[in-house]
Amino acid sequence: VCMWRMGDLSGAENIATSLQHEIHISSSQSLNIYTQLMHILGMIKEQRGQLVEAERIYLDGIEIIEQSGTAMPVIGLLEARLAAIRYQWNDIEKATVLCESGRVWGQRTGIGDIIIHSLFVQVDLAIYHQDEKVVRESIDEFYKLLDWAEFSDIGATIQANQAVYNTRLGNLAPAIRWADSSGLSLEDQPTLRNQVEYQSLVRVRYDEIRLLGVKYQSQQILAQVDKLIFLSEKHEIVDLEIYYWLLKALLLELNNQGKNAITALNTALDLAYPGGFIRVFLDLGTPMRTLIQKSLASYDLQTAFIAGVS
Repeated sequence: VCMWRMGDLSGAENIATSLQHEIHISSSQSLNIYTQLMHILGMIKEQRGQLVEAERIYLDGIEIIEQSGTAMPVIGLLEARLAAIRYQWNDIEKATVLCESGRVWGQRTGIGDIIIHSLFVQVDLAIYHQDEKVVRESIDEFYKLLDWAEFSDIGATIQANQAVYNTRLGNLAPAIRWADSSGLSLEDQPTLRNQVEYQSLVRVRYDEIRLLGVKYQSQQILAQVDKLIFLSEKHEIVDLEIYYWLLKALLLELNNQGKNAITALNTALDLAYPGGFIRVFLDLGTPMRTLIQKSLASYDLQTAFIAGVS
């Protein structure tokens, strides 16, 4: 887990796989360890953009638990991750069912890890349905987790995510207040621990330019996006790299650099296609759909995939 969180995905994967091979499932304790390792391996696959492989790992983990006849809370964690994948594939119905099941496990057991994974998907689904009430309730639950020692360091991340949730719902004013008071600068160097805060800063500043005509130095914003792209490439975090390339494409288009914007978009499409990422495009709204339509002439991936992301 430490290696994974430090960005050494290959090292974490090797250790987790080695441990799995050494474990003989003979008790509920060994089963719990084995399936926890499956969760880690699945998360690594997700970060690398390998959603199909991640789904298979999670489904196998659930099957092993169900066959054991043991009611293990980790099943809720696996269901929450499956919900995230199904949401990314734009399978809203299945994502909703899995998210609710994972959330119930979290509430029943009080295990914070299950609750927080479920909440992330719950917020995405609520924004999809434009249900601001559920979004607010979910954010309140996030803040309650700050009272738990194991989640005491996620406050800044929650605030950054909340800013983006507001922009996605069309509530730009509170997002701008967060960006102005965050203490973050576009000239800063992001790290693995705080990259979510900087991607939120970029998203808010982009929406300020697009919706309010605010004049920012676009080159500073693009430079920060390039730093985020470099960080994600270095640590094999493909799911975030896709998002960063899309932000870059939108910023370039807004800066009247249409050719470069389409090049950036095509890079994101290349990264997204193998894993079937769809919602990352759709959640960026009309500007992204417009840019995708412009790029059709220069891109020849399967038509069904292009239709899905646009």
